[in-house]
Amino acid sequence: LSDAYHNLDIQLLVYLSAVLGSDKLIKNKKYPAGVFYFPITTALVETKERSSEELGQMIKEQIKMDGLVLGEEVGLQGLDHSVDSEGKKSSIVYQSSKKNRITKKDFAALLNHVHNNIEKSMRRMLDGEISATPALKDGKKDLVSCRFCRYASICRFEEALGDRYRPLYKYKNEDILEKVRYEQNHSEKQNTRIDENVEANKIVSKKPLEKKEDADE
Repeated sequence: LSDAYHNLDIQLLVYLSAVLGSDKLIKNKKYPAGVFYFPITTALVETKERSSEELGQMIKEQIKMDGLVLGEEVGLQGLDHSVDSEGKKSSIVYQSSKKNRITKKDFAALLNHVHNNIEKSMRRMLDGEISATPALKDGKKDLVSCRFCRYASICRFEEALGDRYRPLYKYKNEDILEKVRYEQNHSEKQNTRIDENVEANKIVSKKPLEKKEDADE
């Protein structure tokens, strides 16, 4: 969640937001059940003195999907029919525990945060903001995006010449959810005030002007 909060690794959340906002794809009432990454690496296991069932189970463990799952109503049980009655162990989702479960309200708040970040990024691009400020995660320069960028010769980022990284700090999932909940509540209150002002203006505009009496009268 920390990466998504910083507007990184948001591809799945953007896809999910697009699906939820489309009446053509899903016409009934909808809410997210989860978002997952599926590993594309080849599963390798030791075959020494192991049965085919054991090997099959070990392979399944290595190709489990990782991500967020709805922690209420159908939740994981709706995605994996083999999950246990308590919904704690799944054969297709990695670590189906509390840390990767999320409520519908928190899911909505997280998607709202991602959507707002995308809008901010678009406004900065339209304003011509193209400063070279690569992200630096947890202060680790071995993770900086410049390692994979093909345009180093164009941006000319040089820390020795005064250029600075954009520090991104890692937060716990619960801290992230608390932040996006606050943003969501603040946004809803602000929208409520705007709607109230609009309605008040409508009332004032509809009120007929009082006819002034002539001075002679």
